Amino acid sequence: KNTYYVSYSNVSDDGIMPTDADSYGRNTIAYRGAYEGADWFKLSSTVNFATAKTNTVGSFQGTSVIDGLYELPRDVSLVDKKDLSNPFNTPEAYFTPYGITNPYWSLANNYNQLNSKQLYGKLQADIKPIQELTLTYRFGYDYNDYDVKIGTPEIDLDDALINEDYGYAPSNMNQTGNVYARYGRSYELNHDFLAAYDNSFDRFTLAAMVGVNMNERYSTFMFGQTDGLSFDTGFWDLSNGATRSDLSETQSKRRLIGLLGDVTLGFDEMLFLNLTARNDWSSTLPIGNNSYFYPGATLSWLFTELIPKNDILSFGKLRLAYGRTGADTDPYRTMNSYVQGFANGYYGADIAAFPMNNVNAFQLNGRAGSITLRPEMNREFEAGVNLMFLNNRIGIDAAFYNRITSDQIFVLPVDPSTGFTNIVTNFGEVRNRGIELLLNTTPVRTEKIRWDLDVNLAINRNTVLSMPESLEGGRVNVHSFSAGNDAVYMYAEEGRPMGQYYTYLPKFVTDPNSEYYGYRIVDADGQPVIGTEVEDAGMNMNHKWIGGATTSLSAFGLTLSAALDVRYGGGMFSRTKNLMQFTGNGIVTLYNDRRPFIIPNSVQVIDDGDGNITYAENTSPLKLSNSTYQDYFNKFGWGDAGKAYLIDRSYAKLRNITLSYSLPAKWVRSTRLSNIAVSAFVNNAFIWTARDNHYIDPEGTTEGADLTGQFGELYVNPANRIYGFNVNVRF
Repeated sequence: KNTYYVSYSNVSDDGIMPTDADSYGRNTIAYRGAYEGADWFKLSSTVNFATAKTNTVGSFQGTSVIDGLYELPRDVSLVDKKDLSNPFNTPEAYFTPYGITNPYWSLANNYNQLNSKQLYGKLQADIKPIQELTLTYRFGYDYNDYDVKIGTPEIDLDDALINEDYGYAPSNMNQTGNVYARYGRSYELNHDFLAAYDNSFDRFTLAAMVGVNMNERYSTFMFGQTDGLSFDTGFWDLSNGATRSDLSETQSKRRLIGLLGDVTLGFDEMLFLNLTARNDWSSTLPIGNNSYFYPGATLSWLFTELIPKNDILSFGKLRLAYGRTGADTDPYRTMNSYVQGFANGYYGADIAAFPMNNVNAFQLNGRAGSITLRPEMNREFEAGVNLMFLNNRIGIDAAFYNRITSDQIFVLPVDPSTGFTNIVTNFGEVRNRGIELLLNTTPVRTEKIRWDLDVNLAINRNTVLSMPESLEGGRVNVHSFSAGNDAVYMYAEEGRPMGQYYTYLPKFVTDPNSEYYGYRIVDADGQPVIGTEVEDAGMNMNHKWIGGATTSLSAFGLTLSAALDVRYGGGMFSRTKNLMQFTGNGIVTLYNDRRPFIIPNSVQVIDDGDGNITYAENTSPLKLSNSTYQDYFNKFGWGDAGKAYLIDRSYAKLRNITLSYSLPAKWVRSTRLSNIAVSAFVNNAFIWTARDNHYIDPEGTTEGADLTGQFGELYVNPANRIYGFNVNVRF
C-alpha cells in the first residue's frame, strides 16, 4: 500500500518601505509518503525544500532610513525628498549637520539582502514483530545555507564647502563605505532508535518506550569586509574596496547522545502514572560534567469516572507533576580560543591588524572559557485541574508551577586586568513561579452555527535566588546602553527580579526638616543635578501578567476568527524616545509652548564653605536662546535623566483577524478534490500601548533574541500590519 502527499506554497510580502527594499519571498515544495509492505512493516518519509529571498532596511544611527525619518522636522516635507537629482536631497547639500540624510537617498543607496535555502525532513522505518511492540528507526535532517550581503555607500564631501551660518563642514557626513559579506551553512542530524510497547491487562494499561537519540549539529561561516569603495554605491562586491578585504572563518560541531525512557501505567481508565527519564552526554561540556540525568513523573486522576454521568460536570481531572530538564551550551566554551591579532583605536577603528609585513599573529579573543562548566538544570513542580461543564461547552484549566533554574550558563564581564573582558560561567539560581488559567467556552453550538470563545491569563514572578560567588555586590550587568546621563543598565541582582533597570537619577532635597523637602535640586543654569552613581530605577523587564482571547464564529461554510494578546506591566529602554527628545520631535518638547520656564518646585544649593547647606528657590529659566531649553530635554531627559527613556512595555494587540470560506463538499466532489478553501487575513491589525509610549511597538527589539532582547530597542523599524490571502486545495 502506498500513500503520498505533495504540496507547493508561495509566500510573497512587501513591507511599508517604498520600492521592494523590505520584501520577502519564499517558495516551498513538500513531499510526504509511506509504503506499507506488510502488516508488520512500514516505511515513511518527508522531504521539504524551501528557498527564500529577503531584502531588509537596516535600523541604525546615521544614514539609515529610520534615523532620517525620526530626525526630520515636522515642517520639512518628506514628499519633496523623493527627487534624488536635486542636490538638496543628497548628503552634499542636506539641511542638517547631525550626520543623517534624506531617507529616500538612504533607501536607494544602502543594501541588505539575504538569500537562503533549506532542505529538511525525515526517513522512518517501523517494524512490529508482535502486535504490542513497535521498533522504530528515524533519521531526521535539516540543512541550511545562506548568504548575506550588506552594503553601505561611500560619502566623500569637500571640507571647503563650509556653511558659515551653522558652523559645520559637509565632511561631517563622510563615511568610507563598505561591503560586508557572510556565507554560512549548517546541518542538524538526528538518529532515533526506539522500542515502544503498548498493552492492557484486565483493568491496567501499559505504554512504555525506550530509546537512543544521537544528535549532531555543524555550522561553518565565512566573513568578508572591505572598506573605501571604488564605486561609491551599487556595486556590492568585495572587490570594490580600496583596502584589503578582511576575511575570517569559523566552524563548530556539537554532538549529543541521549538514552531515554517513558512509561505510562493506567488503572481503570481513571488513574495514570507517567514516568520519564533521560541521560545525555554532550560534547560541549567538560569531561566529568558532560553527563546529566533528568527524570520526571506525572500523576493524573480522572475523578469524574467515579461520578454518575450528568449534564453539569462533563469531565474532571487533577494532575501533579515533577520534572527535571537539562541543557548543555554552545561549542568551545570550555577553553580559550584565539583570533587573528588586531588593536583598536577610537570607536573601534582598527589601527593595527595582522598579517603585517608578511607576518601573522594571533591573540586571545577576550572570552575566558571554563573547564568547570556544569549543565543547566531546571526543576519544576506543577499542580493543575481540568474541568469541563455542560457537555464540554465550558472548560477550565488551571495550573500552579514552581520552577528553579540552576547553573544557567552566562557570559559575564570581568576585570580587563585579567587579560579577558568576559568569562563563561554558571550563573546561580533563578526561580519562576506563577499560575496559568484557561477558560474555553462555546456560547453557541447548533447544527449550522458555532461560536467558540477562549480566554487565558498567566501570572509569573521571578527572583534571582543566588549569584556566582565571584561577583562583587551580588549583581551583574546583563545589557546596557551608555551615553552620558542617558545610560541605562539592566542587571541580574540577587534577591530581585531578573532584569532590574539602573540609571543615573536626579537629586532631590532629602532633609525632612527642610521647607523644600522633596524639591528638585538644580545647578546655576537651572538644570537638574544628576547623580554620579547609577541607582535603581524602580522598574524591571518583567510583565506583571499576560493574557489574551481567541474567538471563532462559523456558519454556512464561513469562519471569522480573531486573536487578542494583552501584556501588562514591565519596562524597556527606548532609544527612539531618546532620539525624539534630542531632535525636538517628541511631544514633551512642546512644554510651555517652548517659551522660557523655570523648573517647578526646584531649588539651588547654597554652601557657605563650612559644610552648612541651605537651599534657595531656583530663579534660572531654561530658554531656547542659550540652548538650556534643548539641553533639558536632551541631555537631562526632561529632568529624569536616563529614567526618562524607560517606558512601560504594556500593550494590547489584535494579533490576527481571518475570514475563511470552504466550498460545499458536493461542489468539491465533482472536481475530484477533497477540499477547497480560501481565506483573507490581517496580522498585527491594531495595537494599544501604555500612555507614556507614543513611540514603538513594545515587541520590537534590536538587541537580540535571548535575555538581552528584553532590554529594549535602538532605532527599531516600525511594526507592519500585514494583509494576505490563502488558497488551500486538497486532493
